[in-house]
Amino acid sequence: MPYAGTVCVLSGELSRYASFVKSLRRLQLPEGTVVDFIIGKGIVAGLNDSLARFLAGDTEWWCVLADDHVFPDDLLIQLLARDVPIVAPLNVQRHKPFYPLLYASAREDGPPVHQYTWQHLEHHAGLYRLPTRDSCGSAGMLIQREVLERLGTADWFQDRPGVPYSEDLYFCERVRALGYNIYIDLDCRMGHTFVGTAIPVQNAEGEWLVALQVNDKSIAYVRY
Repeated sequence: MPYAGTVCVLSGELSRYASFVKSLRRLQLPEGTVVDFIIGKGIVAGLNDSLARFLAGDTEWWCVLADDHVFPDDLLIQLLARDVPIVAPLNVQRHKPFYPLLYASAREDGPPVHQYTWQHLEHHAGLYRLPTRDSCGSAGMLIQREVLERLGTADWFQDRPGVPYSEDLYFCERVRALGYNIYIDLDCRMGHTFVGTAIPVQNAEGEWLVALQVNDKSIAYVRY
């Protein structure tokens, strides 16, 4: 049976999207799982506050959800079944070009950080191990207690002014420095909400597209 953890739910004073509320209400929670609502705080402060409470408790894993996402009912069950220390679902930008929220770190002749395109994941499926220097967004990420205990600081996430998603990049750098791999479950996919919702899908040929949905119905499939 899946074991208990803590789900950190980042939200504004009012949850921004009804679709998120519907997903959260349907989410299957292993028995004993704690839902830790962080309301009206900044992202970094909220994540660090939740992690401090998690480490003071006795649940075995910690997962991040935010109020601009939708996710499958069995999100946690799927991720726990992968049985790795750090795993995240596949997530996507909420605006054009709707690329995956995965980041390649500096190469000798490249920029400090650049975002994956869908070509990076072409014909990949199942559990995908990020290359050693690459990172992902924290939304949906599920992390086992052993990892967070080894980090040993109250500043698990830090913001770097002017660097997009810097708190996620910082966290991934730190866990990689401890020797952990970061995995993406390409079969477990989150939607990112704007006026509608962008959700990654894979066709029979292994090509990645993004379904644009309104009221849970796909109205277009795009790829940039």
